[in-house]
Order: sequence, then structure tokens, then C-alpha cells
Amino acid sequence: MKIEKISENFAPLHEGILFGIDTECEEPTDIEVKIIEMATGEVVATKLLRNTVATTINIAPYVEILTEYAPTTHRQTTFTEAPTASYKICVGDIESEEVVVSVNRCKIGSAPTIVASLPTTRHIARGENDEVLIRAERGKSIRAEIAADTGESLHLEIQTASGMAILTLATDDFEGAISSLDVALYCEEEIFGSLHYAVKPYLKTATRLAWLSDSGAIERYSFPSSYKAKRYAKKRVISTIDGVKASQSHAKQFISLCSRIEPRATVEAVAQLASSPKVWVEQDDRWQLVEVVTPEIEYNFFGEPSFLHLDVCLWQKEVGL
Repeated sequence: MKIEKISENFAPLHEGILFGIDTECEEPTDIEVKIIEMATGEVVATKLLRNTVATTINIAPYVEILTEYAPTTHRQTTFTEAPTASYKICVGDIESEEVVVSVNRCKIGSAPTIVASLPTTRHIARGENDEVLIRAERGKSIRAEIAADTGESLHLEIQTASGMAILTLATDDFEGAISSLDVALYCEEEIFGSLHYAVKPYLKTATRLAWLSDSGAIERYSFPSSYKAKRYAKKRVISTIDGVKASQSHAKQFISLCSRIEPRATVEAVAQLASSPKVWVEQDDRWQLVEVVTPEIEYNFFGEPSFLHLDVCLWQKEVGL
């Protein structure tokens, strides 16, 4: 019996997490495959393969790494480990090499690197936070040097055990009237990435959304204001001798948002809101799941600065009376 790990560590789940199995027998036989989560030793699934000589098995449907993945709620600038998990399969006494998976939804090149859909030049307002997903190498030191245009600076470091880390950037950590922040990222004293933030005054009218991007990073963007709000209601009514009565009520609350005029790269990244499987809105320092109901988003075809608008369903209620 041979078991071969086909997929590389940190392969995107939608492409499959594959293992090859060769019974090394000439005659087909039935085999039982156990899929094991390494941290707990739990058997998360068992598959019975009948009449098999050699086959490939995909364990991605049994991986739940994205279940609890949500925007970070840290209010200070900090490094944290990104969600990762390790799995193996076994057939009888034969075990495979472990495979490491994480939240990334794209193939990652050589580590270390920033995993992002938004460009590295971004807007942020005073009081807002951002987060950056970083693919590192296990056991190696990652350092961030964050400098404001006022001369203030922060330095922090992490030695990631998982191979994936999240840098949370909090503008409230800087006291002065800053107008820009520059982030330099180092691995073992060698720079591998940088980000530039233009810091704007906080707008009470702004709506800040976060979404699971095509890269797998959770990106954030603040829409300056909502230009329209709408409440949709549908009621089922019956007529009785006492008058008309509602038997069921269904209500939804929508807002329409418009972005700033942005470079094409930013507009393309924010447009991923239309297809993202998870979108959140920030309300009272909490993140609440919402639904983007705009099926398509249009923007300038010629690569020039553009803007976009979309509709978001904030909540819906259904009541039987």
C-alpha cells in the first residue's frame, strides 16, 4: 500500500486537497480511508472505496477551515496567527504525510509574501483598522515597521508556527494628526513587502464593509456615504368579519453605497463584493454578516479611475402572526 500527498501545503480548497492511493495489488479490493485532523486526532470522515487498485481522493469537502474565519476585532496593532489546519489520511496502518491548509483561495508563490486582492496603496480613516494576510515560513521571524508621516513609529514581530499570519493595523495607535502610514515587512531582516495608507478624517456617514476576497484575505473598504435607503415589506393578509388582519409579515432593510473615485486596481478588488461568499458590515465596533444583493458591478473599461455602487441587505425579518 502506498499513499502519496499530491497537493502542496496551502493549496486552495476549491482546487481540491488530493492524495493518491495505490494498493499495489493486481486485483481490485475494498479499502477504508480515514481522514484525520492532526491537532485533535479526530477522524472527520471515513470513505469506503470499492473495487479499487489505485485512485485519487479529495479531502477538501471535509475541511472546515473557513467556518469561523471573520474580520479580526483587535483594536491595537498586532500580529496573530491566521487560521490553519493539518490533515492526513490513513488506510489500515499506512499513514500519509500531513497536508497544511489555510484560508487562502489562490495559489501562493514563494514565501514570504502578502496575500491580498486590494493593491498595496490604500485609504484608511482615523479610528479604522485594516488587516493584512501574510504567507510566511514556519518558524521564521516576520517583522513589521510602521511609520507615520509625523515621525511616530511602531515595530512588532511574530515567529509564526503555522506559516500564515495576520497583521492588524490600528490607526488609533498613533496620536498625532497623521496623514499617511507606511508599512515595511521583513523576514529574517530582508524586506519582502510594503503598504502605503493615506489617512483621512473619520466620516460619521461612512459605511465600512469587509469581505472574503478572491485571494482568501479579508479585505476592508469604507464607502463615504449611503445615497439611498429602502425598506421592503411584504404581508399576507386575510379578511375576517372583524376586518383585515395580517397573518405573516416579511421585511428587509437595504442601503445603497457608492465608492470614491479610485484607481482601477482598487475598483476591481472592491467589485469582488458582488461574488464574495461572506460580507460583513461594521456597526458599533462589531462585524455583522450582510448580503450584497447587486448581481453585477460595472466600472470603467479603459483602466482609468472609476467608482462603483452596490446595494446591501442589512437585515431581514419574517414574522408569523
